[in-house]
Amino acid sequence: MWGPKGFTVPRCETDVRPGGSFSIDMEAPDGTIFPDEGIFHEVKEPERLVATSCAFEDDDGDFQLEVRQTVTFADRDGRTELTLEVEVRTATPEVADALDGMELGWSQSFDKLETDVGRPAGDAE
Repeated sequence: MWGPKGFTVPRCETDVRPGGSFSIDMEAPDGTIFPDEGIFHEVKEPERLVATSCAFEDDDGDFQLEVRQTVTFADRDGRTELTLEVEVRTATPEVADALDGMELGWSQSFDKLETDVGRPAGDAE
């Protein structure tokens, strides 16, 4: 249900609380695994999540991409409006292609989420 079109999430571990961590693997259609890990900074139910995400670890163990994400949720006539703000904090030249595709990837993730809302568990992509 998450990730760009054709991607799956074979592993997702979260500890959703301030200071809690997350670790997510997204798998591309070609089988490539893209690990992502981070920390939750703010968790204000039911309206706001703030987290820093790190990805694309290099051979020295340093992350080539660090992004701060703020997600807000608002009730709009019984439906939930989700707003995402993304601040790229660190990006090396090696992740330029990933940055170029970030907006499309998020859009496709949200399209999948919207399509899957209300679908019984196990029926999602």
